[in-house]
Amino acid sequence: VSDLIQAFRTNVDICYMAYFGHGGRSALYLGFREGKDYNLSPWGGVAEDASDSTAIEELPTENVRIDAWANLYSCNSATAEPGGVSMAKAFADHFGITVQGAGAGVGFDPKIGPYIRNWRILEAWRENIMGYQSGGGGWRWIMPDFISPVVP
Repeated sequence: VSDLIQAFRTNVDICYMAYFGHGGRSALYLGFREGKDYNLSPWGGVAEDASDSTAIEELPTENVRIDAWANLYSCNSATAEPGGVSMAKAFADHFGITVQGAGAGVGFDPKIGPYIRNWRILEAWRENIMGYQSGGGGWRWIMPDFISPVVP
């Protein structure tokens, strides 16, 4: 996470963000080790399989353009525990941008890129109905609760 924070501080005029990696309901697993510097979540602390995580509010926003957008190519990036906040929603609200996230497990093929298999979408819908999660399904576009006005 510290490298990600540094990237947001160093790069200016950020108009697009993409994350390719592991994730879970309300968590992105940025590294293979446990600990705050290897996991990101809406609030910090324990999140899904992460024993500790950094809150998304620690990511700097000043260099992200108001017309930027993001793709989170990770499993369950658009899902959350019931009553929780998905990582796609946390990104959207934190940066004030539109974010695409996955409502199920994601695979990656070098020829076609990220994908979600139909059986995973069906399983995610079942988990929604059973009350295990919210936001499950295919690819989802998530809007922020507040959209900054475009200033000429």
